[in-house]
Amino acid sequence: MCYCVQAGNVAAAEAASQSAAAAASGAELATLSLLRVVDLVDALWEHMPQVLGDMGALADHLADEGAGELRGRLGNANLAALLAGAVYRSVHPPAAAAGRKGRSRLARDAAAAAAAGGVDAEAQQEVTVALAQKLPALLTQFQAEPGVAAPLLAIPSFMRLEQFLLSKQEEGYRALLQQADGLLQRHSHLPLVNEAAAVLVHASKHGPAALQEIGG
Repeated sequence: MCYCVQAGNVAAAEAASQSAAAAASGAELATLSLLRVVDLVDALWEHMPQVLGDMGALADHLADEGAGELRGRLGNANLAALLAGAVYRSVHPPAAAAGRKGRSRLARDAAAAAAAGGVDAEAQQEVTVALAQKLPALLTQFQAEPGVAAPLLAIPSFMRLEQFLLSKQEEGYRALLQQADGLLQRHSHLPLVNEAAAVLVHASKHGPAALQEIGG
């Protein structure tokens, strides 16, 4: 069984309880911030690289409606934040890891590039391929849950948008931007509004020229 499945099941009861309490009181879900999640991913990355580095599996687990019911709204929101944090860390390897013993030369070079302000282009491409279809589907699935949709909308800024064109995923790109625009229009949840606007701005600046009409 995937470690992310085990972790989700262990936390499911508590997350469901907290979600029910928040729903009953009308309070906003107290989800983990992306910065805190990135710190958590940093701490676990070298011990669980195959789990945290499998964006497709994390996305599939979030999309699992049965597991989602067990996790509850809070659990789904935190898993979405974990996915976003894992994407960020995959694309931006920890600079502090550059000199650690036992790391491969490739890993050290990637970390050194991150320390210099760069990104791991190969990881960025892999993330984009893995999530090109899954991310728009997740945004559709959770469009009524801003606590889940907001961290998901943080992901496109870490993707290589031109990969949508290279992989002939124009429809995925269109769906992604349509979801971002729709969520921006329908919600007043500030974190979601900020992330949705950032997606559209990022697409207008960094999206492939051949798909700029879609972004506009």
